Amino acid sequence: PLAFEGALAPLAAEELRLFARVHIQPLVQNYTWDLKDKLQGIGLPVAVLWANFSDVNSTNTTERALTAFRALCDKRRGTNGSRHLLCTLKDESYAYYQREYGTHEPYPYPYFGIAWKLGFGAGDRFGYPFKEPVNQTVHSFFRSAKRATKDMGAWADRVLAGRVPVSHESANLPAQPNWVRGTVQEVVWKTYQKEVNGSTADVLIELYDDQRKKAHVAEATVRVLAATLKDYANLKVARMEVSQNFIPPVFGRKQFSKDTEYYWVPPSIAADELTPEDPVRYTGEMPATPGSLLRFLKKHSLSHWSLKEGLETADDISTEVMGQANMDQRVVDRADEDKQNMI
Repeated sequence: PLAFEGALAPLAAEELRLFARVHIQPLVQNYTWDLKDKLQGIGLPVAVLWANFSDVNSTNTTERALTAFRALCDKRRGTNGSRHLLCTLKDESYAYYQREYGTHEPYPYPYFGIAWKLGFGAGDRFGYPFKEPVNQTVHSFFRSAKRATKDMGAWADRVLAGRVPVSHESANLPAQPNWVRGTVQEVVWKTYQKEVNGSTADVLIELYDDQRKKAHVAEATVRVLAATLKDYANLKVARMEVSQNFIPPVFGRKQFSKDTEYYWVPPSIAADELTPEDPVRYTGEMPATPGSLLRFLKKHSLSHWSLKEGLETADDISTEVMGQANMDQRVVDRADEDKQNMI
């Protein structure tokens, strides 16, 4: 039996009601749409474990993860929202929900997170910070159920104390996550804060949708720009795909927009500190050209560099790069026209 530790004279009726609602719940419950409303009605944070029971090659990892999760849930059972958790288990049919916890296809299993509201698109989410690549490291993380319980518990303490930033959707890390001068740096939300918002370089970032039209020409444009600025260590060209990543509201971008947009992000004062100013949106001619983007960057950047030399270099590079891109684009456009004619 469990003793109610609230006041009895006079009776703390609300505390007793919450005590009863919490303790009549099973320790771990399989997620359903009805369960979502029930747990949210109780008002406590909810720990979530995703497990793929169809993957016979990961049976041992799954069992150890379930053991660790149940141990965590048992230790965190109670009515104090600053310490205690309700618990639910999601199978692979709810994999898509992981996006809001900071993962992307192929979704990792097992996976652990915490939320206050379980409905898709409702409330803040916190995904456990497994090391990259998550699909591989989760297996070593859950190699010891006892250790996993301890690590998840310590992280849960930080989440419930408000010391962990909210998770957001992020594409998987690119094959080359670090910046190489002369190339366009691929950025995802997981790397955005460090590589863009915390960079000491002036950053020109392209926000684009991977289903955009004239993709070959647009990609070549930023490649020319990056190659042009190769000799300047304080000028970075980056890009981030918008349909698979959280885009901070500071950009003022419309939700679900497929427009390609360019921004100058001011440099931070010191490494790992966030930039002190908001990004500035490019409002010049569209589609943008290497020249128009160079002029935009020169207008706003704090670094010292020669626009005249940059324009000359861009012209030299563009002849070959943009020429090939236009040829490739014509092939794609012709194929699209043929498909439409067949329809």
